[in-house]
Amino acid sequence: CSTFYGLSMNAIMNLIAERAIVTLDADELNVGDIRVPADLYLFEVSPDTDAIPGTVEMTDENPLETHNLAFSSTFVIQGSARGVVFAIGNETVVGNIIKLSRLQQELNTFTFRVAIAAIVMFIISIIWWATYLNTYHAGYATISTAIINAIGCLTSFVPEGLPICVALAMTRKVLVKNLSTIETVGSMSVLCSDKTGTLTQGKMFVEGVSGEDLMKTKGGELALKVGYLYEELPLEKRGIRGNSTDVAILRYSAVNLKPENIPFNSKNKWMMTINQTKQGNFIYLKGAPDVLFKMCDKAMLSNGNIINLNDNIPTMDNDLKSDEKNNNLSAKDLLLQAQREWSSSGRRDIVSCFKKINKSLPVKDDKLMEQAMKDEMNGFTVLCLTGIRDPPREDVPNAVQTMREAGVKVFMVTGDFRLTAEAIAKQIGIITSSIVDDHEKLFDSNLIQKYKNMKLHEMKPNPNDPLKAIVLTGDDVNKLSDDNWNVLFALYTEIAFARTTPEQKMIIVEECKKRGDNVVGVTGDGVNDAPALKAADIGLAMGAGSDVAKEAASMVLLNNDFASIPIAIENGRLLFENMKKVVMYVLPAGTYTELMGVISNVFFGMQLPLSTYLMVFFCTFNDVLMSIGLMFCKPESDLMKKPPRNPRLEKLTDWRFFMHIYLFVGVIIWLSCFGMFFMYWSFSNFGFYDLFLVFEKWTDGYKGLSLETLNAKLAESQSIFYVTMAIMQIGNLLAACNRRESFLHSNPFFGRGFNRQLIVCLALNVVLVLVNIYASSYSYANIFRVGNVPVQYWFIPIPLALLLLMVDEGRKYLVRKYPNSLLAKCAW
Repeated sequence: CSTFYGLSMNAIMNLIAERAIVTLDADELNVGDIRVPADLYLFEVSPDTDAIPGTVEMTDENPLETHNLAFSSTFVIQGSARGVVFAIGNETVVGNIIKLSRLQQELNTFTFRVAIAAIVMFIISIIWWATYLNTYHAGYATISTAIINAIGCLTSFVPEGLPICVALAMTRKVLVKNLSTIETVGSMSVLCSDKTGTLTQGKMFVEGVSGEDLMKTKGGELALKVGYLYEELPLEKRGIRGNSTDVAILRYSAVNLKPENIPFNSKNKWMMTINQTKQGNFIYLKGAPDVLFKMCDKAMLSNGNIINLNDNIPTMDNDLKSDEKNNNLSAKDLLLQAQREWSSSGRRDIVSCFKKINKSLPVKDDKLMEQAMKDEMNGFTVLCLTGIRDPPREDVPNAVQTMREAGVKVFMVTGDFRLTAEAIAKQIGIITSSIVDDHEKLFDSNLIQKYKNMKLHEMKPNPNDPLKAIVLTGDDVNKLSDDNWNVLFALYTEIAFARTTPEQKMIIVEECKKRGDNVVGVTGDGVNDAPALKAADIGLAMGAGSDVAKEAASMVLLNNDFASIPIAIENGRLLFENMKKVVMYVLPAGTYTELMGVISNVFFGMQLPLSTYLMVFFCTFNDVLMSIGLMFCKPESDLMKKPPRNPRLEKLTDWRFFMHIYLFVGVIIWLSCFGMFFMYWSFSNFGFYDLFLVFEKWTDGYKGLSLETLNAKLAESQSIFYVTMAIMQIGNLLAACNRRESFLHSNPFFGRGFNRQLIVCLALNVVLVLVNIYASSYSYANIFRVGNVPVQYWFIPIPLALLLLMVDEGRKYLVRKYPNSLLAKCAW
């Protein structure tokens, strides 16, 4: 059976038929934008392999070689093919390339360690029963009891609330494709941004043309003709009003009478139209001045006369001359001067030129046409220089400043002229330094020697040094060695790259990722940005950008608003902070207090202070409910004022984290719960040693009580332990809401830190505890053995929970006041 895809050539593709694809299916591919659905063996096709990291060029597949493959997620550019599916899903090349995000890796590592610890405790408890309890205290625990206790060890170690909180975080993706994306944005330290359409509005308008009256002259008419003949605005994408018959004829004419052309190429920096007329064949070019001037040797004046570019312009012509000081300048000098002046103000300059040829061209054969054009790329005549203004987005300067305060460096990477890139970078705040260096500074032997032996992760500017700025071109990038790249990223904070190709953009991203522990983000909206978007740790595409850019990116700004990036950074940091808070909240009660209860029972002959049922109920319902509320905590005031998280140094869990859990919070909760447990028994004349090391003595007649009475009191004491732990966890929850700020300045009940979801979860948790105690004790006492809790034991733990909150407030105060102290270095 076969799976067929019909892919049309329109910008928006419609899927004709689709079924699940399995290995050895036959598949048919045609030109279009829809991705290749699986890895295929091909007979004839030319796919664009930009989607696979490290490749840029379109490849021609040959069935006589082993390269006749189409990889999943690539695009069909030309031709058609039938192929046989040989790999699907994770077995494809792209599936093998995909890696887990840093957060996913850290969660997996944490989960693996918890699982190992739980399994070890399970095995130890079983071995302890088999080798000691069953031999020396045979009546204390049966094999079924030993297994239940061992399962208690497993339960106490597992943070049941964590998976639900991870799933909850994934539902808040909004502008991102998956959880890993938003977390990576939060740790981003460098943002390499395209200019056109990203930092600027992409709404260009002509602001100047060389010559005041040029458009009224013969030269002006030709210049307008160049612009008219070569435009990439298909009529089918325009809204056309008028007679329906005329509209149909106009659309037909646009398709069938359009001149042959060679589209704009980011490497060539120009676009070409071949116009065959009765007067001869004409080639029209428009593109970057610094590229096209090398192909031109003449210039057309406003009166239609043509002069050599190196000749002075006659006085009578006012096309390029504006004052007497230019009398001794050639036409080329004047054009270059205009280009420098316009570019320095932020304009984008385009040169229009033409050439008449006396031979016919093989316009129907692309390969022959390319070869023929190589011999004609000289001897052109300049018509005019056009200055185009593309205003910066209004929100970009504030967004750049916000990211700078958050420790994120913003680099501009554009294909525009150097002076244009520098001017726009200054206008939007990417460059603030009054002195802007060029590539020569990177070749300073003293600087090269200074940074030569520095470790790669240390190559970042000193935050206490004045900001340094530099602008480099694509040609400069090609000349840089590893030593030069070291100097660049170790010395400069403000960087702009101009006249770059897609390959150079990708090189810039790769070199940046190697140094300074940088997490690199790339923004862009065009096809040329796709390789860099793929190479980056995080790719951010504009919603109005090309389909290829959006496919290559891992995050799409649906509102085309650059100011969404700082918001995404804040959300990413908040996600990591809240995940850290959730883990910090669930571990003290689960892997510490509950575990201590199991250990006291298995190894020290004490009755379980918390029954297996209450243990499972607390982990599965109470802790999970409270954890969900923590995922909605608001960001602390300094979240966007501190440097980005260094994934190499700051993990989800580390030694400081576990010190806080097991030597601070866990100890307070453990002592409080056991204290309430022993307090209850003390009123029945049971001292510490009457409960400790009891083993098989817990039977009829112990301390003059029947076994039924003993178990009834045990059920009540276990319920007290459960209630105490629930109340102490409320104090732990409120303490965990802020890592650094005081509870008085930011709390979930009112003000900036107001957290409606947490309040609801807190209230539901109290109701859940009440229902569990009283409903279970009356209805299911024979099954779960839950006892009633005397009234006083509901109130005594409240001061203990407040004590936990107050002690943690004191710790936070000392950390804020003495940031360089030992306590601050140990803070989680």
